[in-house]
Amino acid sequence: MNSGSPRILTINGGSSSIKFALFEAGGPLRRVLDGSIERIGLPGATFAVKGSEKFSRQLAVPNHTVAVNV
Repeated sequence: MNSGSPRILTINGGSSSIKFALFEAGGPLRRVLDGSIERIGLPGATFAVKGSEKFSRQLAVPNHTVAVNV
């Protein structure tokens, strides 16, 4: 990722998930990473990020406020 390029963060909130993506916008848009928090308010909620590496873990996420703070 070029540290001098502008970036765009997109966020899509649903009833039990939040999905997000980060794009580099210095030329044609290029997705740098994306991820989600799934099963908000339910047991077994998962936070996952995919970029140059993948990361995933389970969390206790009782509501969207807690999820956004993650």
